[in-house]
Amino acid sequence: MMIRRRFLCLTLLTLSALPPQATSAQNCDPARHSYIRLPLSIPLPALQTQLNAAVDEVMTGVEQDPVPGRLVNDTLSWAARRSDIVLRANGNGGLIAAANIRGNVKLTGGLQVIGGTVGALLNQVAPANIPISQSGRLEAQVVTDARPILFEDWRLAPQAVASVRITQADARIAKLGNLSFRQFLQPKVQNQINRLLAKLNRDMPKDQFLRKEAQDLWNDAHKVIEVRGEAPGWIVTRPVQFEAVQPFVDSKENELRLGLNLCFDASGVLTPERPDRPARSKVAPLHFIDEIKSGGIQLRLPVFASWDRISDIATSELVHSPLTWPRGSGAFNMTLSHADLGGSEDGTLSIRLGLSASKGWISRVLFGQAFEGELTFTATPNLTDNKLTLNNVRLSQDSDSLLLRSAKWLLKGRLEELVETHVHADLSTAKAETETSAKEALRRLAQDMRYDGFKVDFNDADINLTALTPDQNGLGFTLTGTTTTRDAQVTFVPQF
Repeated sequence: MMIRRRFLCLTLLTLSALPPQATSAQNCDPARHSYIRLPLSIPLPALQTQLNAAVDEVMTGVEQDPVPGRLVNDTLSWAARRSDIVLRANGNGGLIAAANIRGNVKLTGGLQVIGGTVGALLNQVAPANIPISQSGRLEAQVVTDARPILFEDWRLAPQAVASVRITQADARIAKLGNLSFRQFLQPKVQNQINRLLAKLNRDMPKDQFLRKEAQDLWNDAHKVIEVRGEAPGWIVTRPVQFEAVQPFVDSKENELRLGLNLCFDASGVLTPERPDRPARSKVAPLHFIDEIKSGGIQLRLPVFASWDRISDIATSELVHSPLTWPRGSGAFNMTLSHADLGGSEDGTLSIRLGLSASKGWISRVLFGQAFEGELTFTATPNLTDNKLTLNNVRLSQDSDSLLLRSAKWLLKGRLEELVETHVHADLSTAKAETETSAKEALRRLAQDMRYDGFKVDFNDADINLTALTPDQNGLGFTLTGTTTTRDAQVTFVPQF
């Protein structure tokens, strides 16, 4: 147990951890990087408040000679005030903004008593017009459809277009009856609304609210996290890239949602001194993907175990009582004393197996009266259920010379089977003991990233050892941990 505990504290989490590598421009790789998944949202009521504050309430206009015929020097003026803008989802991920316009129209001018050419001539000699000034109600409905789009440089464009429908714009004039100005005013009001939307479409992308939020998260991802244990250890994190999906309006939650992933490098460092915090940089451009899962943290931490420590565990798990072959017979008796594991450049393992054989007739044929020494093998490592096992075991040429070729057939395949059966390193205990430290590291990783509404539930964190990578110096693993979240989100409101 002491060996395993030392392995836990000094190896699996931070001892001999892979040194941190400088981050260069690159795409996120799920097989290599860690992730923080952040569902961002803009509540529609908050966005609605901002829009109402940004869009002018009153619109006015004046047009000359709107009524051809018996009216002369006529002028049509209108003044209207919009109602509050109301936002809602359009059912296709976009946004609808609706408002009513209410006001009045006013027609002034002169009404010719005698019409036609004669009336025009008489009017030049002596005015024969009846002055008029008549007002009527103006009512309209404005519906705006927006499908916001996010750009790589973090600009958010509303892409808003509007349609206007004049429902009432009438004035009753004596001798002329009821005059409707709806067809006349329709394009005029539409043009004014278009100008307002053009301002919104122009100004909103200039606002840096999203980039500012992203820069804060980017800065917070440059971290040094202490891992408490018997040996001083640290986890160093560096951001790599933001991934995002295009925004959409969630009709159920009444929010404009934007999924965001921050992928980052995480590496363990053994040192009594706290490592320097990685130098901060400007937030990288966005990279767009199709889908982002629910909020949480997925940690992939490279760790490194020396062959000495792997060998200690493998030796502790050997069967040290005599083994017989065939089972239960006295033909071949031997005892395993130790297993020393090592690596090579091609990723295969070497195993020096301590073996003593002193009983049984096969032992006497092969080795004489007794044998005590080492046989060497090569094998392919495998990690299953947190247990290091060996496959494709082969006896080395050096060990072949120890066996009498005339009797080698008696043990053909048996020694290889012996290694595959008895040489292993069960890391499940160490894995279980590392969960507490790993979860604590995850908590501390997210500690500075808890904005309003963003909370992480760590109760379901799942810690595993994966990605086995042997080399000459030791055995590399990846410690992975995944957290789950409930209603995790970062809520913010643009200012424009």
